[in-house]
Amino acid sequence: MPAQLRRFRSILAFFAALAPSLAPSASRAQAPRTRGRVGEYTPPRVWPQRARTFDLLHQRIAVSYDLDKRSVDGEVETRLVVTAAPTDTIRLDASQLTIKSATDAKGAKLKFSFDTSSVTVHLARRAKVGDTVVFSLRYHGMPERGMYFVPRRRVMWTQGEAIETPSWVPTYNAPNDKTTWDILVTADSGVSVLSNGRLVEVTSVAGGSKKLWHWSQELPASTYMYSIVAAKFSILRDNWRGIPVEYWVASDTVNAGWRTFGETPSMIEIYSRVLGVNFPWAKYDQSVIPDFTYGGMENVSATTQTDLALHGAGGEPENSGRGLDAHELAHQWFGDLTTTATWAHAWLNEGLTTYMESVQNEKSRGWEAGQLSWIDQQRSARDADLNEDRPLVYGDDKGRDPIQLFFSGHIYPKGAQVAHQLRRLLGDSLFWAGMHRFLADNAYKPVETADYAIAMEKVSGQDLDWFFDQWCYGIGYPKVSVTRAWDASAKTLTITLRQTQKIDATHPFFRFPATVRIITRDSVVRHEIMMTQQDQRFVLPLPGAPITFRFDEGGWLLGTVKTDQTPEELSELAKHDLDLSARWWALAALDGSSSPAAREARRLIALNERVPELRQEAIRQIGMHDASASADLLRAALGDESSIVRAQAIRSLSLADSATVQEEAVRLITSDPSFAVQEAALSVYDPSIAKEGTTPLLDRIAHGGSHGVRTSAAERLARKPDAAGLDALESMTAVKETRAIRTTALTLLTRWPDKTRATGAATRYLGDGDPLFAVAAASALGRIGGDAGIATLRRALASETRVTVKAAIVKALAPLE
Repeated sequence: MPAQLRRFRSILAFFAALAPSLAPSASRAQAPRTRGRVGEYTPPRVWPQRARTFDLLHQRIAVSYDLDKRSVDGEVETRLVVTAAPTDTIRLDASQLTIKSATDAKGAKLKFSFDTSSVTVHLARRAKVGDTVVFSLRYHGMPERGMYFVPRRRVMWTQGEAIETPSWVPTYNAPNDKTTWDILVTADSGVSVLSNGRLVEVTSVAGGSKKLWHWSQELPASTYMYSIVAAKFSILRDNWRGIPVEYWVASDTVNAGWRTFGETPSMIEIYSRVLGVNFPWAKYDQSVIPDFTYGGMENVSATTQTDLALHGAGGEPENSGRGLDAHELAHQWFGDLTTTATWAHAWLNEGLTTYMESVQNEKSRGWEAGQLSWIDQQRSARDADLNEDRPLVYGDDKGRDPIQLFFSGHIYPKGAQVAHQLRRLLGDSLFWAGMHRFLADNAYKPVETADYAIAMEKVSGQDLDWFFDQWCYGIGYPKVSVTRAWDASAKTLTITLRQTQKIDATHPFFRFPATVRIITRDSVVRHEIMMTQQDQRFVLPLPGAPITFRFDEGGWLLGTVKTDQTPEELSELAKHDLDLSARWWALAALDGSSSPAAREARRLIALNERVPELRQEAIRQIGMHDASASADLLRAALGDESSIVRAQAIRSLSLADSATVQEEAVRLITSDPSFAVQEAALSVYDPSIAKEGTTPLLDRIAHGGSHGVRTSAAERLARKPDAAGLDALESMTAVKETRAIRTTALTLLTRWPDKTRATGAATRYLGDGDPLFAVAAASALGRIGGDAGIATLRRALASETRVTVKAAIVKALAPLE
């Protein structure tokens, strides 16, 4: 799953409250650590894996479903080997499922018992360690998670990560076991069904009114990647080296499907080459579905994507699905071929995949495209520490849904940057050889950070304990202060480095390499240094006086660097350095400076820099520090060829004069081809002062070309509350709309001055067939409060049977009573 899943944090935070404990508490005891032994990394802290009593070998899962009743009926045959101790019972995870029967391999009935979280099968005879056990379970369920139903689009889909699979099939629900499986789905004859692995056959049943789709996953993977997607699809067929590559999309989105996924074969080629491990599965399919709870999910060989990934031409490049495509594809190696053994090490799935996403940019768009990705990762990783002060490798001992570990902001960008820091330390050849070794040594296995460290140590021949201790188990990042002293007689430049971040038992000093690049009158001089102390001095010989100075050439370091360079020095670097990362760092260092040099640099970059992201940043700074004096420049930037620059220009221009910018905002809202620009213009549009009033907003709500445009328009209605705006918001909560649109609209209704319509809508939707939207309705009533809201919640609590909705009602009532 990519970083986009943060937008669904509120829903999943609710699920976290419901989740049973799946793993023992993290052990505080630590075995003696090996030090200095290459290939024997022992981490400073251990997060235990779930204790296994058996090895799951294979499951054969046959299901049928009812979209309108939101129900599933199934039978699962399970084959496993007892591993821990002799036993006469086998326990599988099964969440809110009704178990109807249990039988052994010969069809003889077995005793069983079940509760809301598991089923226990009593074997006919005691099984010894090493014995193979086979049994079948028949069951029925009305899943509130795990299997999702979208009746308005006639779509059903499943989602497993992190602990949702047992909501629709009894299984082992932890990532530290891998198995093979067959999935057989009975669906209406007009429906296509996608699942993992190889399509074995499709046969007609029920007199031809239904079809049975049989898929077989013949190589082992973890059970959270079990997947079914069933809908009426147009299947777009592609291939990579003869391996089928397909895109399953709705018939009215074929062009958008090709636009979004068309680069997939070239991405597979890039990853296969740089990793030295070819795409490891029988095929690669991507399906697009409505109301998906995340951006995408890397189900082995059958990725599921939100339909928000599809976009018209107006969505490019900002909303391009290429990044999501690249991210989920990379999971087929990192996450599927190798899989974190416990969610504490989820960065091995998500961080390495996020890094491969940036590598795809580097290899397909050039080095500077990669640099922009790494700059963004570094910024996000630093911001993560503002959300939560925690290390990268971090588990949970409070019994919460492990998916909450994904949301601090660490495992995606910081995990990616661990790989980037290692690449800088080892160099390209050793780094990519280490990535290959990690995959080759651990293919089809669960892994932990130690496995990655050991592979890198074996390839490099280096003891990397210090590296993984600080970056994976330490908290924070280096904050480096740099001062300089030039000795003209000795022709030496002395640089003094100091790490200023908090340093204690959990917040380490960071050891790292850096390139110091100095330009003199006739030379470019580079010195490689290694910071190994909190305060450290380096004396660098030079052929002449330094003219420009760049610490950490290439911008590799995950950290902050503050130097004693003057605004004039920084301005020259920002305007003229050949390295994009140097220009970016210098421009960022000038942020807040009102010096003439800084103002001149920002203007020059805004008008002449060839990289749009740098022009965008210059325009942002101008808006923050010099908007009124630079209004003409900002208006000129509204015609920039890059949509991200135009979008920033209208935001910055609004800081100069929110009244006069309204005319420009209307023009962009109604005529700019870019959705991103329309959204930016909507964000500054004020219907209370613009002569057009709410008319442009109502038009974009009705006819906006993207989710973002429609919701951006809706968010501005409250600036001029009127009956038409209220009607528009309530119409957006209708069942025909997507869950995301409905939830946004309901939230906005609760902020309306008059809460009457919000209370009515939330009351009506407490019984909505979509449990996640019913949860949103309960939350809305809790925010509104009042006697009517409390009474409604109490009545609903008495009759509600859905576990997730009932828990949401209890949570909404808690602060009101």
